[in-house]
Amino acid sequence: MASCIPIIRAAFFALTHAHGGVYTYNIDSKNYTGLKSPYSEPRYGLPEPNRPYTLSLFTDYVPIKSGGSVTAWWSNTYVWDKNAWSCDDEYLSDPAHECGLSNWIHAHGPMMVYMAAYPGSCSDVRPSTLSWFKITQEGLRPGHKAGDAAGWLQGDIMGKPLTVRGWIVKIPKSLKSGNYLIRHEILGLESDCPHLYPQCAQLNVTGTGIETKAPGMEYLVKFPGAYRPSDLGLNVYT
Repeated sequence: MASCIPIIRAAFFALTHAHGGVYTYNIDSKNYTGLKSPYSEPRYGLPEPNRPYTLSLFTDYVPIKSGGSVTAWWSNTYVWDKNAWSCDDEYLSDPAHECGLSNWIHAHGPMMVYMAAYPGSCSDVRPSTLSWFKITQEGLRPGHKAGDAAGWLQGDIMGKPLTVRGWIVKIPKSLKSGNYLIRHEILGLESDCPHLYPQCAQLNVTGTGIETKAPGMEYLVKFPGAYRPSDLGLNVYT
């Protein structure tokens, strides 16, 4: 299921245990509002994904040049975290306001970013029909064990909202101009089952990038369907 706001399509699916997401994007040096709590109490008329299924659809794609940077910051949405439930309506669409934001509290597990081309409008896109290709990932750092928080990039993004480092990802310089969805995903490995936190934004990539070769079928995946509960990267508890 999906929630679409002017730049963000938060794609939740069967494996997701969703209690957090990207609360701010910085795209080509401009901030854009992401997920803010509470998602269980929709505020109609405001472009925020306040609960994990479609409230309304929008058609905006944020411009970015090929080779440009996308930075993402995460926040939890736990009901017991009062700071994460303190947003008034007038602040929900302000990417610089700390209401509705709270520390990302997970540290263990990889992070991935995918993209998918889509020439049409966000209003009619169905992410499950797209073919996604991975542009970057962050796994376990050399010299660390899986239980070491310092061994994962997730450990670096924990802390006070708007003060900790975000995850900076470069759009491939050779990417052909056009509309794309970009999917940031965290895989949490801290409990008895994997926690997946996917969230997407719509981008309009411009520049001189020319695709010399399309990704082969072995590099393309579908969501849902790319992962299975029995996969070694997910089933680490047996």
